[in-house]
Amino acid sequence: MSMKKNLFFPSLLSLLLIGITATAQETDGTGCVSGTVTDETGRGIAGAVVTLKPEAYYLPEVSGETNDDGQYRISVEAGNARHFASIKAPGHTLLDDVIPLIPADNPVRDFTLYGTMTYRGGERSTIILPFAPDPTVGRYYTLDRLDGKKVIFRRVMEPQANQPYVLFADRDYHVSLEGYDLSAVTPGSINLGWVSFFGIYNNGLVDFASPMTPDILDEKEDWVTDDPLESMAMHALLLVYWELWYERELVFDDTPNDVTGVKKQPRTQHTALNPFYDLQGRRLNGKSAACGLYIRGGKKVLITK
Repeated sequence: MSMKKNLFFPSLLSLLLIGITATAQETDGTGCVSGTVTDETGRGIAGAVVTLKPEAYYLPEVSGETNDDGQYRISVEAGNARHFASIKAPGHTLLDDVIPLIPADNPVRDFTLYGTMTYRGGERSTIILPFAPDPTVGRYYTLDRLDGKKVIFRRVMEPQANQPYVLFADRDYHVSLEGYDLSAVTPGSINLGWVSFFGIYNNGLVDFASPMTPDILDEKEDWVTDDPLESMAMHALLLVYWELWYERELVFDDTPNDVTGVKKQPRTQHTALNPFYDLQGRRLNGKSAACGLYIRGGKKVLITK
């Protein structure tokens, strides 16, 4: 017993010393990250917020704003720790950079945010906007249901703000984000079990669970970066459970919402005898149903304003 204790405590002490040494190495030394934040035309963005987020959870985030020329300079005390930059500015897309920064190296890193977006006519695109999209530019489809291995999107006549859609545009659709702060809104998503469809307002990091496989529905070739998953701002991503990815079949149903058995009714308070359920089968516990699609009495019900 005594020998085990003698062996254990030095080992524990060694681990603690290693941890302390690693922490000291990360926090020792100061550094600086600088650069310029521009829009898609190359013009500097004033007042953009650049936040450096450390990989180590116990270290603080550090933020700074760009000047009138879009330039920023941020000092970091934990200079040897890896940081990732997150950038936001009203009227522009968000950016969560995927390339780590070591402030002690005094790196210069420039970033681009986009204040406009174009959905090309004749292409299949995904789209999500902080305002209701123009219904006249083409056909919009929302993820509606699963039928075996079929993933069925149904046509929507009146697309809504902050909701993901597939768009078949008849002409180029130019969109400006002026006056909108994307950091203050939450992009919508639809989850149907082994398939989910969610909108994205930021370029860079796209986070999803590993059993799911991304399915990029856009026929877009001129992505912002070489990796489409880093260029998804103002688009939507379909995730499919990996075992079913090769077997899934996409179906676009042109039957509009109001003639496919989906009953529209105003927002209402459910009763114990006739409750509402969400599309995942979860019962709403005594709350008024917000606008959206629900199950009631075994039928799909669209709650409107």
